[in-house]
Amino acid sequence: MTLSSPSGSISPEPWVAARTTLQTSVINGHPSTQSHAGPLSYAAAAAKGPKQTPEEAAAPQPPEVAVTDSAASTSSLVDVDMPSVHTVPNDFLEQEIQTETQADRRDREEKARAEADLAKKKAASKARRADSW
Repeated sequence: MTLSSPSGSISPEPWVAARTTLQTSVINGHPSTQSHAGPLSYAAAAAKGPKQTPEEAAAPQPPEVAVTDSAASTSSLVDVDMPSVHTVPNDFLEQEIQTETQADRRDREEKARAEADLAKKKAASKARRADSW
């Protein structure tokens, strides 16, 4: 296939002729391609393209849920009759000490206070003895 360039010569390669025609039309200020006002928007470009089939336009089908044995669905639940499950009394939130950790902390604080009081009394006793000399 041969095309004619603007200069009138015959070119054996179609892409050379097309490029030459485009260059000439751009230089002359009037592109030979379809003109439009401003840049082509995505929506306008998409509207010019091929249309989707109804299958392509439809949302994908949700995956099928496989129904399994009912024992498998409850196997991860906690058995409340097991000895590792502990229940609390109804007034649990009103109790002053709610956990073993709180009880241990209070015991440690009480012991530290008692030791501090004892050390204070010993220091006061030594100070009185030193003053009485």
